[in-house]
Amino acid sequence: MSGGIAQRRTERYDIRLPVLYKRVGPVAGKAGVGWTRNLSIGGACIDFGQRLEPKTVIGMLFQTDRGPIEVEGEVIWAASLHGLDGGIAHGLSFTRVGPQQQAAVARLLAGLGPASRTGHRLPLDVPITVVRRDRPGEVLSGRTGNASRDGALLLLPQPLDPGIRVTVQLKTSRGPLRLDASVAWVEPAETRRSGESVRHGVQFVVPDWSTSLALGLLLTGAE
Repeated sequence: MSGGIAQRRTERYDIRLPVLYKRVGPVAGKAGVGWTRNLSIGGACIDFGQRLEPKTVIGMLFQTDRGPIEVEGEVIWAASLHGLDGGIAHGLSFTRVGPQQQAAVARLLAGLGPASRTGHRLPLDVPITVVRRDRPGEVLSGRTGNASRDGALLLLPQPLDPGIRVTVQLKTSRGPLRLDASVAWVEPAETRRSGESVRHGVQFVVPDWSTSLALGLLLTGAE
């Protein structure tokens, strides 16, 4: 292991990635989903919907904008109570990481600064409807361009002013997924092209845990 990677082993990077996980062993159980709080080359802190006992070994698939990363890890500790958003924090140490997967983790972390917080937008192209909270009778149809736990890029037929509160409904195979959001920015008029959708950045109002899990399933392609 190179000196650069070894140095990053102890550095934690705040990053929100959706994670599919499943117990390893004869009693594997069903797959679940969670969200990372932070990540390093040697482990992670992840919020799950259930409490896993220390020494539990799980296989994990982290979804990134460069594709999935698969690792195996062992639970080192678990919080005794749910957090404010409903998830239970777990500390995990990676126990089995292939050379290619280790290199993928290193490349991901190389683009982040220590203690820098990022929602890490992932590609997502699904149909949406958007309703202004102050004009519930007006409905816009469009598509997503990317998304994270914190927000999304929306492609809409007309511009919305920054600061407007909206409800975004994403179409999924399990039914509509609704998230409250506020418009953070809109594509400047001088860069828009006639007949093309207008790009918007929205920030989600902190979703409840069940909504966060549904969004994680959608972003990992597991829904």
